Amino acid sequence: MTAGQGAPPLPWRRLGSLRFLLALLVLAWHSDTIAGSQEGWLGGSAYGPLAVLVFFAISGFVITEAILGSYQGRPGAFLANRLLRLWPGWLAAVALMALVLWLTGAGQPWQLHPRVLLANGVALFPSVPLTDWLLGVPKGWPLLAIAWALRAEFCFYLAAAACVLAGRWVGRGWLAPLLAAVLLASLVGHHLVAITPRLTFYLGTVPHFVLGVVAALWLNGLLSRRWVLLLAPAALLLAAGHAWTFDPAAPGLLAWQQPIIESRWSGLLLWLALLALGWRGVTGADEARRLPLDRLLGDLTYNLYLFHLPVIAVVASVWPRADWSNLLPAVALSLLLAVLFGWATEGALRRWRTRLRGHPLAGSAPARAGEM
Repeated sequence: MTAGQGAPPLPWRRLGSLRFLLALLVLAWHSDTIAGSQEGWLGGSAYGPLAVLVFFAISGFVITEAILGSYQGRPGAFLANRLLRLWPGWLAAVALMALVLWLTGAGQPWQLHPRVLLANGVALFPSVPLTDWLLGVPKGWPLLAIAWALRAEFCFYLAAAACVLAGRWVGRGWLAPLLAAVLLASLVGHHLVAITPRLTFYLGTVPHFVLGVVAALWLNGLLSRRWVLLLAPAALLLAAGHAWTFDPAAPGLLAWQQPIIESRWSGLLLWLALLALGWRGVTGADEARRLPLDRLLGDLTYNLYLFHLPVIAVVASVWPRADWSNLLPAVALSLLLAVLFGWATEGALRRWRTRLRGHPLAGSAPARAGEM
C-alpha cells in the first residue's frame, strides 16, 4: 500500500501564524542595535532565543508528519527537499548581507574575503568544523547570526534521514526506545557531563525536537499512551531546563554552569505559552476561512527569518540612533524582501520539491490505527 491509496491525507496544521509570530520575535531580538530591544527586564527574558527553541519543537512535529506522509523509505529525497527548502534563501541572504556590509562600510575587510563568503555559504550545515578548517577561516565569521539555529535544524534532518533509512529494514517499534535514549543522552551531555562544547550545545536542543516528534507520532496513532506518558513529560522537563538557561553567546556551557537570571522566569512562561499555542494549532479543528491567511503567513516565515538581518544592518546605517520606532521600517522592509524573494523563487522551488516528494516506498504508509 502506498501513501495516498490506503491512508487518509495528513490534515493541515494551523502553525503558520505562530511561526510568523516567532519570526517577528526573532526580528525584534536582533534589532537591539537599532531599537534597544534587549534592555532591562524584557531583554533578560531572552525572548528571541526562546522563539527559536519553539521553532525547533514545531520542526520536530512538521518534519515527522512530512516523513509519515511522503518520505518513508526515501531518505535521499527527504534531505534533497530540505536542501531545496533552506539553502537557496540562505545563499541569497548571505549575498545580500555581504552587499550591505560593502555598501555601508559597516563590515571588516576580512568579512568580505572570498574564503569567508564561501564559508558563510555552507554555514547552515553541521559540517562547519571541516569546512572552516579546509577554508582556513577564523572563529566568529558568520555574517548571519541565525547560523547556529539552522545547523541544529540540519542535525535533526540528518538524524531523521537515518531513521527513515533504518525504517526500510526494521519496524517502528524501536522509535520510542530511541527517543528515550536520546533524551537520556541530552540529560547526561547537556546537564551533567561536558564532553565537548559542540556536543553540549546540540544535545541541549534535542528535547525541543523530541517534543514535536512525540506529538506527531501520538496524533497519527503511532505511539502508545504508555510511551507518551513517559516521553512527553521527560522531553518537556529537559526542554524547559534548556530554555531557562540557554545563552546563544555561550552555547557550550552545561545548564548548571549558566548564571541564573531572575527575569528568565518570565521568558520560561513565554516559552510555555508559545508551546501551548503550537499545541492548539496542531489539534484544533480546521477553519476554512482562516487557512489561507495561515498558509500565507507560514510561507513568509522563513524568508522573513533570513532577510531581517541585512535589513537591520541597512536601518542601522540610516538611523544610527536606537529607538523603538526603528522597528517599523525594519519590519516593513523585511516583509517586502520576504515577499519579493518568495515571488521570484517559490514557483520553481515548489515544482522541484513536489517532484522529490512523490510517494513513499510501497508498503510504508502510516499505520494510523497501530501503536508502538
